[in-house]
Amino acid sequence: MRTLALHESSRYRAAADYARRIYPGLLGELICRELERAVELGYRDHRDALVPRLVDDILHRPTAVSRASLP
Repeated sequence: MRTLALHESSRYRAAADYARRIYPGLLGELICRELERAVELGYRDHRDALVPRLVDDILHRPTAVSRASLP
């Protein structure tokens, strides 16, 4: 089993932590656990697979601070 590259595992963990904060309750917990599991298992798949796309989506969501500064 191959592990993720350090920069990839850091992104996945950051997305897991952020998901827990932006999605309250069970949804955030589920996303967080799935992304942490992907890091533990060394998730590797095509770039257009669901897990890498989920990480990208979460990390590109605007924060509450950036939304508040919009006109």
